[in-house]
Amino acid sequence: MALYGALFLALLVGAHAELPGCKIRVTSKALELVKQEGLRFLEQELETITIPDLRGKEGHFYYNISEVKVTELQLTSSELDFQPQQELMLQITNASLGLQFRRQLLYWFLKVYEFLSTFITSGMRFLLNQQICPVLYHAGTVLLNSLLDTIPVRSSVDDLVGIDYSLMKDPVASTSNLDMDFRGAFFPLTEKNWSLPNRAVEPQLQEEERMVYVAFSEFFFDSAMESYFRAGALQLSLVGDKVPHDLDMLLRASYFGSIVLLFRIYSNQSALESLALIPLQAPLKTLLQIGVMPMLNERTWRGVQIPLPEGIDFVREVVTNHAGFLTIGADLHFAKGLREVIEKNRSADVKASTAPPPSTAAV
Repeated sequence: MALYGALFLALLVGAHAELPGCKIRVTSKALELVKQEGLRFLEQELETITIPDLRGKEGHFYYNISEVKVTELQLTSSELDFQPQQELMLQITNASLGLQFRRQLLYWFLKVYEFLSTFITSGMRFLLNQQICPVLYHAGTVLLNSLLDTIPVRSSVDDLVGIDYSLMKDPVASTSNLDMDFRGAFFPLTEKNWSLPNRAVEPQLQEEERMVYVAFSEFFFDSAMESYFRAGALQLSLVGDKVPHDLDMLLRASYFGSIVLLFRIYSNQSALESLALIPLQAPLKTLLQIGVMPMLNERTWRGVQIPLPEGIDFVREVVTNHAGFLTIGADLHFAKGLREVIEKNRSADVKASTAPPPSTAAV
């Protein structure tokens, strides 16, 4: 009996689990581009490290190494791969760097000088290791996480509606791709806690030819229409010649079919016009063309942002329509360097943390 109860509970939980309205797949073809930009960022970070002076004495001999600067850094051998249970792993081997420093040595004999040089070289290597490892850790956890913070989670589309790209579960990594499920739902700004039940088909991603794939279900478009309706944007006034001749048949019809929405979906600078191809009856299509569609096109002309980090754009996009969802396959392009984006957000965080608290006026 307990077994049947547990099975029923599992089925009940599965039945109420919310489906994603948006899915994103990053394939292994994107890793080389991400690796090159990431290594460039790491090289820039390592070139800014400060190395403390190395001074002391061995017996009667004194040494002083100061003003150490990294002049050249080469990360010649590196691999970036998807790892199940770990998402991503970056492995760097055979790195080399050049140093410039000021030295002061007091010595008497050549052999002593050679011994002291070996000692100083070992000390410098130790100091570099002590400095490089924390920089790599900081770059990989703190700074790159600040880049991920630029991904829009809940943001406004216009003055009426916003969009929710909350991550619904942990990313799933295989040896060839990384899959992420997002809620992908619009909401009226006056009712931020409102949500539309998702009864649409779950979008599926199977392609791996492009760097990235994005899938939107019918729920994505349905929630947009419902949100604009609840926000009061779909209140139409049809007067005189604007009233279609077959409106009476439209109002008496028992089935109107599904509504088609035309959106501009963009990734920062790149714009896509995607159309969900669902059959419509002629009367409803007429009503949409004269009233609803012009309003929606006017409100969404700026586009609906895809959940990507700042500075990354889509190029060479291809839109494919499926039963109940559409997919966008594209390659990636870094319009901004990682350092530029991170420094911009770092300065914004500093300004926000140092800003004085708002004053409260006495009532």
